[in-house]
Amino acid sequence: MKIDDPVIWQSLASYVAQRHEQFDLRSLSTIVYSLAFISLTKPVELNFDPLLASLELPIIMKLDSGDSDPQSISNSIWAYSKS
Repeated sequence: MKIDDPVIWQSLASYVAQRHEQFDLRSLSTIVYSLAFISLTKPVELNFDPLLASLELPIIMKLDSGDSDPQSISNSIWAYSKS
């Protein structure tokens, strides 16, 4: 399925930004990676940099909480290295 409407993607990004505390570390990392990957195909239309920047602190706080497993930590590092 291909969704080319930037409004839909921005709506999804807004949803994630407003509800980031509801997601665990692995989910947030997967979201970051996915949106970074999507924005590579249409960098002018789909720029998620503000969302990725806004999720940095919540992800760091989740890492600092000590509740993360090695896979979640790895996913976080991988996601931001690709974004």
